[in-house]
Amino acid sequence: MGRRGTWLLIATLAVALAGIATATGSLRLAASSTPAVTAVFYSGKGCAGLAQAASAARRLRAQAGPCVPVFTGGTGTYNGRWNGDEKACGPDHATYPDKINGKVVTQLAGFSLGRLGPLYLLRASDSLAANVDNILMLDPGGTEVSSNACDTDYQSAENLRDWLAEHPEKNRLVIIAGKDTQADKLAAVNRYYLGKLTPATVTAQVLVCTTDLDHNAVMATFGPKLIGAPTPTSCPDGTQPATSAPTASPTPTRTAGKSPSKAVPTTAPTTAHPAIGSIRIGWSTAHQSWITMTLTGFSPGTYRYVCDFGSGGPAGFDLVVSGTPQTYDNGHTCQDQLPGDTVRVSIGPARSNEITVPGRTADPGSTPSTYAETAGGPAHTWTDRTNAGGEEGPTVPANTTVQISCVAQGFAVQNGNTNWYRIASDPWNDRFWVSADAFYNNGLTSGPLAGTPLVDPAVRSC
Repeated sequence: MGRRGTWLLIATLAVALAGIATATGSLRLAASSTPAVTAVFYSGKGCAGLAQAASAARRLRAQAGPCVPVFTGGTGTYNGRWNGDEKACGPDHATYPDKINGKVVTQLAGFSLGRLGPLYLLRASDSLAANVDNILMLDPGGTEVSSNACDTDYQSAENLRDWLAEHPEKNRLVIIAGKDTQADKLAAVNRYYLGKLTPATVTAQVLVCTTDLDHNAVMATFGPKLIGAPTPTSCPDGTQPATSAPTASPTPTRTAGKSPSKAVPTTAPTTAHPAIGSIRIGWSTAHQSWITMTLTGFSPGTYRYVCDFGSGGPAGFDLVVSGTPQTYDNGHTCQDQLPGDTVRVSIGPARSNEITVPGRTADPGSTPSTYAETAGGPAHTWTDRTNAGGEEGPTVPANTTVQISCVAQGFAVQNGNTNWYRIASDPWNDRFWVSADAFYNNGLTSGPLAGTPLVDPAVRSC
């Protein structure tokens, strides 16, 4: 069953981050004409940030061909390209010699799209990665991360987790989050970079600092300070440790035609707490259609949890933890009476198991879980709908009917149609997208596509 992108609040994780970066701390750098560490810098789109990364021993660009304007002087080189074939997400161009100027590289820094450079290096070379003790991401982005298959489909969080675990005494991840990265309340950073880290690892080895600066100003301000410098142990001047995301207003009880509703409790103020554990959910026998939640390993405090419904959502609410393990079976958790729908719960990076509402036939008038659409010709599928790229999936054969989860906006095809379907059927399994333009969208299963709708208006938005 398709599901909408999960909205993850980072209130709990942010508190852990605050534990390693106090508001009173600031970065002090000794004046020196020679970089303290040997760094490789990965530019943003084109050559963005190269001019401000003069302290890097090697500067790699994202675009093909020479940079405009041409940079001269400094200690770096500008004629290497780190990202190769962007659609293939290939990591091989992100590597560098074993030693540069007689020294091993210990810092990897990336600005904007260049955030992928360090991630590519972790994939490409274990031997080079073994020498790296600091990865610096300068305003990596929010939706830019969550919409890029090179971030989401190549185990970025797992690779960062494994690298941090190699040398927990020295390996550090530092993220300077400007307006772009904070636009989604750090949800993309939390999910795709920090989502596989334990609270202990976050506290000891991760530093996320926020600033009100615009995207390019982040690089201009902090690139010269942090690239080629020792790993900071607290947030630099002009930034502050990531703080709790704002508490969202409760979502009204939702209905689906004449079917029973899915209900969620009201909210309460959120309080701080340091540790996150595991979540297990199931169906309550005492309160029909409500779930039970058992939390293990959570420190006492008030937590924001998210009920993520397969048919639409999610919505965030609060609960109070007083001990561990603690079970909630009170008819005030998450309720779902839509047959065949799915439910799971998230608290920061912790995610529960997924359960399904018993029964597969929805009541008359209820929203279907998927939609049958027939392709009028061969339809290519991709993991990244925004640029018709990423990984190419199996082609939908002509006159084949598939189940569609939902529709979202993406790359404009030749006639300007920007509607893309997420395919629920096997073997696509909600991982691949296809342009709605290739489908009849009106119930037909054969004949010419000319004159048919650009999209089926019955398909719900993702």
